[in-house]
Amino acid sequence: MVTTKVQTELIAADKLIGLSKYTRISGAIYRMSILCDEERRTKRYNICKECEHFRAITKQCKVCSCFMPIKTKMLEMTCPINKWGGPVDQVTTITSGNEATTN
Repeated sequence: MVTTKVQTELIAADKLIGLSKYTRISGAIYRMSILCDEERRTKRYNICKECEHFRAITKQCKVCSCFMPIKTKMLEMTCPINKWGGPVDQVTTITSGNEATTN
């Protein structure tokens, strides 16, 4: 197996701070467990873009000041005014007759 200079430097850095191949793999698995799928992220972000509290210029929520392209990717995050959120992500839509429906 041929290793590149970058790979060699990464391996050396990992050894220096005590990381192993297992640690890198478990870190990747951890990252996967905290991020939601693209469909859910898109659904959340579209709800944000339609919200009166969304700042289109900075892509931030006026209520929580979060950057919504990032927050909507995180599985455990919730909307501060309960429009979406959590791992189950039951999206609640408020209709004009003030009736809430859960999808």
